Order: sequence, then C-alpha cells, then structure tokens
Amino acid sequence: MSAKNHNAGKPKWALLLTDFADELREVLRVREVIESTGKYDRMNFAQSQGKPEAKVFLEDNIDSIERHLLDRRANKQADPETQCYHMAHICVRALIDLSYAIHDKRALSDEECEDILQEDVSLQCIETRFDWSNAPLDAKYAAIDCNGEGWWYPFFPQLIKTEFWGDGDLIGKSMLREGEDWRTTLEMRQ
Repeated sequence: MSAKNHNAGKPKWALLLTDFADELREVLRVREVIESTGKYDRMNFAQSQGKPEAKVFLEDNIDSIERHLLDRRANKQADPETQCYHMAHICVRALIDLSYAIHDKRALSDEECEDILQEDVSLQCIETRFDWSNAPLDAKYAAIDCNGEGWWYPFFPQLIKTEFWGDGDLIGKSMLREGEDWRTTLEMRQ
C-alpha cells in the first residue's frame, strides 16, 4: 500500500508559490519597502472597503497602476522612489483591487444578488428557516457558516476562503441540521 494525498479540487499552491517564487519576492519587496518608509500603514488600502469612498480610492488605485504601466512601457524597469520593479507595483495594486472585489460586500447590487439566488439552485431556500421578525432592520440576507453559527447580513455575504460567509450579526449557534451542507443555507429577506 502506498501513501495517498486526497488533493482533488484543492488549490495547487505550487503553481503560484513555486513557479513564480522570484516574482512574488519582488511583489513582497514592494509591500516591505512601502511599509518601512511609513508612507502608508500596512492595511491602509483596506480602510475604504465597504464604504462610499471606496469608488474614489479604487479610481486612484487604477491611476497608480496606469502610471506604473506607462513608465514600464517607456522601458523604465524600476520605480525611482522605491527602486522596486514597476510591474511589482502593478501586481500589488492589482491585488488591492482584487481585495475590494472579494471583500467589499457592496460590490453586488441587490438585483445581482437576486439573480445569483435564482440561477444557483444550491443557494435557493425551499423553506424559510430564519425568524425574520427578529432580524435587524438592515438585514437583507441570513446564512449559517461551517461552524453552525447563523448570521444576519446587510449586504450579499461573500464566501471567505470557502469557509465563512463574512462579517455579520450573530443569530445563534448550533443551527445546522444533521447532514445539512452549510453552503446551502443562504437566504434572502422576502
């Protein structure tokens, strides 16, 4: 008998971490240089997530990407301020944009959320399991995470690392029914 790894369907981190190790070190270097200069706090980029000013921040972020891209197109390899590759700066800025796309609960409109609920049978509820009369006024969605905790959400909740629905107000604990898949518990207020 030989040893087995049950990795089907799991992320293949080597495709990124091994195949692009040198490039990722350069991207990390940008973050380290910027943090060491004190120009920005480490999580500065996340301070507008979920807020009205996010749109302006993301427009400025795209401007930064375009500035670095223009310098790169002019055959300039390194940013004069940080001495880091322009393409590494672009990668950091692209990751910032992606962070907003993943974590900003305002990213989808209510109409888009309804479309998702209608199209994806796994997200449709056959019955209402949550007592909406006890829900906060701003709650538009409810779901149970993989730990069995139920949560109210004012915006369409995002899967985070395929385990949790995201930030919300706790409804209660031990809410999963025997054999129930937590990913099928998302419900929209009617």
